Amino acid sequence: MLQNPDPADWLMWRRTLDSWGHSPLDQIDTGNVANLRLVWTRALGPGMQEGTPLVYDGVMYFPNPSDVVQAIVAATGDVLWDGVRRARPGALRVPDGASRARAIICSCSRYRTEEPGALRQRGVFAHEEGGYVHTPRVPDVTGVLFELPQVVAEVTHPPSRLEPAAGDFFVDPLPAADIYVLMDLLHDWPDDDAARILAAVRRAASVDARVLLVEALIAEDSGRKFGKVLDVIMLATTGGRERTAMEHDALLAKAGFRLERVISTRSQYAIVEAIAH
Repeated sequence: MLQNPDPADWLMWRRTLDSWGHSPLDQIDTGNVANLRLVWTRALGPGMQEGTPLVYDGVMYFPNPSDVVQAIVAATGDVLWDGVRRARPGALRVPDGASRARAIICSCSRYRTEEPGALRQRGVFAHEEGGYVHTPRVPDVTGVLFELPQVVAEVTHPPSRLEPAAGDFFVDPLPAADIYVLMDLLHDWPDDDAARILAAVRRAASVDARVLLVEALIAEDSGRKFGKVLDVIMLATTGGRERTAMEHDALLAKAGFRLERVISTRSQYAIVEAIAH
C-alpha cells in the first residue's frame, strides 16, 4: 500500500516513500482548473500546527494542535470522529508553542559506543515543535530536555530520568553530556547559525563526546531525492537548507568535531556521527 498507493490516497507526508509530493490524479487540468471553487472550510484547534492531512478512501485525517486528530469526509467536510492521541506511560508532554529549533538535541536512546556493551550514560534531549519526549528504554540512561524558558515553565511531572533545562542555545551554555543528538534541527538554519549551534555544543562537550546529526542528506548524484526536495522547502520556509555529507563535515570540523561515519537508515534520513576533539 505504501509502496504504490491508490491515486486517490495520500498516506504519508509528501505521499510516497520517495517524498516526491506528486498526485497522479488527472481530473483537474489546464482546461478546467479555473472553474475550481471553495466547497467547505473547517477551523483547526488553537495552537501551533504544521501537520499534513492524510487521505484514505475518501476520508481526510487532520492532525490538530494538542494531539487531536479529526477524521473528515473529504467531499463534504463532515466530521466522522475526533480523538486525542494517548501517550505511552512515562512520556513527557511538551506544551504547544515551542519555537522553531530553539530547543536543542534529542535522545540518546539505545546508542552504544564502539566498545561492546558500553552504554553512554547521559544524553541531552531536544524538542522542536510540541509533542512528546520519551525517555530511553535503557534503564541507566538519563537525559536533559533543553528548551526555551517559557516552554520549560509549562512542563509538569517530567519522567524521573529526564531533567528539563531552560535556555536558548544561541545565548546560554548547554548542559554537559556524553551524546548530543540534533534531529531535523540544523536544516532550519543557514550555515552561519548552524555553525553557532555546533560551536555551542562543542563548548559544552568534553573531548570524545559524540554528536549525532539526523538529517536528510543531499545526494551527490542526480535524480529525484528527498533531500533535494526538502532543501527547497527549508529555503522557502525557514531560510535554512539541507546539506551533503561533506558540507556537514565542514561545519563539524569548524566547530571542533571529527567526522566518524555516516550511517544510512531505511528511512529518508541518515545519521552523521562525529566526535569532539
